[in-house]
Amino acid sequence: MSIKNFLTPKEMALELWGSASPGNLKKAYRWLRNGHLDRIGELNGCPVIMDGNRYNIPYALIRAIRGELISGYQRNEPMI
Repeated sequence: MSIKNFLTPKEMALELWGSASPGNLKKAYRWLRNGHLDRIGELNGCPVIMDGNRYNIPYALIRAIRGELISGYQRNEPMI
């Protein structure tokens, strides 16, 4: 399976919480609507892109939330 550059909210829920249950999907949309991912995206140079009513979540943002190393950043630097 190849890794996509941008994810849908359903794919984001699968990556972060392991399932796209209705509760996890609601949580993903709530995080997106309330801007919880904006600051992390700005700090890491990978903001969420809104195209009409569709969210495009960079896979690099998911990696940053997980605490995985992103080139140019040290693991001990805060991502938030």
